[in-house]
Amino acid sequence: MVSKNVTWAQKIYPLLRVQAKKRLKITYGELLERLDHPGQPNALFQPLQMLHEWCDSHDIPPITALVVKKDTGEVGDWLLARVPDPIAARGKVFEYLWDTVFPNFRELESIQSGLKA
Repeated sequence: MVSKNVTWAQKIYPLLRVQAKKRLKITYGELLERLDHPGQPNALFQPLQMLHEWCDSHDIPPITALVVKKDTGEVGDWLLARVPDPIAARGKVFEYLWDTVFPNFRELESIQSGLKA
């Protein structure tokens, strides 16, 4: 059985690909709204963390750098600790050919099992 966080990560990824093609950031609130997700922004933490780790494991730009806080227009503290220059990271995200890569359930499940709660 696929976990709910893996399912959410699989739903988030295509939305972030669209944002990357449009060269746009998206707030946590906007992402929740587009996903029709009933939770608060912190409900996206683990699915986004999984996508970040997936990008890192494939040596591709961190597509999660597109997700920002409404009040600052910048990434959250967790990602900032891993991507010290989010503006440069977004530039790489905007240039990357996202149509060529897709995370699969098995990879995301494996990543999730290695994450700290």
